[in-house]
Amino acid sequence: MMASRFLGSERKTSRGRLYALTERGFERMLRSYERGLDVVLRHQFATLCVFLATVAFTAYLFLLIPKGFFPQQDTGLITGISEAGQDVSFAEMMRRQEALGDVIGKDPAVATYAMALGASGSTSTLNNGRFYITLKPKSERDVSAGQVIARLRPQLAKVEGARLFLQASQDVNVGGRLARTQFQYTLQDANIDELNEWAPKVLEKLKTLPMLRDVATDQQMSGTAVTLSIDRDQASRYGLTAQLIDDTRYDAFGQRQIAQYFTQQNSYHVVMEILPELQGKLDSLDKIYIRSPTRGEQVPLAAFAKWSTRETKPLSISHQGQFPAVTISFNLAQGGSLGTATAAIQQAEREMRMPASLIGTFQGNAQALQASLRTVPLLILAATTSC
Repeated sequence: MMASRFLGSERKTSRGRLYALTERGFERMLRSYERGLDVVLRHQFATLCVFLATVAFTAYLFLLIPKGFFPQQDTGLITGISEAGQDVSFAEMMRRQEALGDVIGKDPAVATYAMALGASGSTSTLNNGRFYITLKPKSERDVSAGQVIARLRPQLAKVEGARLFLQASQDVNVGGRLARTQFQYTLQDANIDELNEWAPKVLEKLKTLPMLRDVATDQQMSGTAVTLSIDRDQASRYGLTAQLIDDTRYDAFGQRQIAQYFTQQNSYHVVMEILPELQGKLDSLDKIYIRSPTRGEQVPLAAFAKWSTRETKPLSISHQGQFPAVTISFNLAQGGSLGTATAAIQQAEREMRMPASLIGTFQGNAQALQASLRTVPLLILAATTSC
C-alpha cells in the first residue's frame, strides 16, 4: 500500500539526456554479457578446460615471479655500521672511522654525514661505529640510494682494518631488530658451543650466494681479555677493598671524568688516565700502585694480585628469547628480490644439514614476507574460483 502511494510509473518519469545515454550504454553491456554467457553455456567442456588452464598458469606465475615485501625506497638517508677488529682500541677505532668518513665525503651524491663511536643505540661494543649519511636532493644527483651504496662499496673496501655496512633507510620497517644491513636471518641454539661452531659456517655459505650483498654477523667471539685474580687475604692486610682496587684500575684505564671547566663559548672535560702509550701494554699493570688506607704507603698491584696473559673472550653474546642467538644480516644484489634471497638461504640451510637443535629463522621484513607468502596461495585460489 505504501508503494502504491509513493512509487510512480517509470514511463511517466522524465529523464535527462545524460541518463538516457548512460542507460543505453549499460543495456549494451548487459546484452554483450548475455551473448557471452550463451556461448559459455554452449561450450561447457571448453570453458572447464580454460578454467583449469588459468588456475595452472596462475600457480606457475606465482612460483616464477620474484617476490618482495615493501619496495625499496630512496628516502635520501643512508645509515651504516662500521666494524673493526675486536681487540681495537678507542683511539685506533677513531682513526679508522675518520678514514671511512673521508671516503664517504668524496662521493658527489653525499651532502653531509655524521658519525659516532661506542656502545649505544644499534651497536653494543667498542669496535663498532655508526654513520648517518644525507644525500643531495634527487634533482641534484643522477643515482639512487642503492646505487650510491654500490658505488661506495669498493671504495670503502680499500680502508685497511675496518668495514662499513650500509643500508638505505626505509620509512616502513617490520620489527624492531637493528642490524648491520637491511634483512636478518637469526640462528638459535641452547648449546652455545654448537652455535659458535656453526654460525661462522653459515656465514661463509651465505657469502657465496650471488643474490646477497654485504653479508655480516653480530657474533663477537674474538675479543681479548686479561683476567685479574685478587688475593683478598693479602689485600686485607693492607686495608684494601675490592672496590678500591676496581676504582684504581678504572682511574688508570677507564678514562674517568674528574672535572669539567666552563668558558664563555665552550666546556672542557678533565679526564684521568695513564699515558696513552702505556694503555695497550700488559706490563703497565706492574706500574700500578694503590695507597693503603691503614698504613698510608703505596702498595704495588702485584703484591696482592695476579693476572693472566691475553685470552680470547666474547665481546658480547646476543640472545633471542632465552637462548643464545647469532644474527646474520644481508642486503640484496642490485635488481634482486627478497623472495629469491630467502628461498636461496633456505636451500643453503638444507644443503648444510645443520643440527636439529640449531634453528634458523628470518626476522623483520624477511619474516613478514615469509608469513604473508603462506596465505597468498589461498588468496589467489579464492580470487580465481570467484571469477
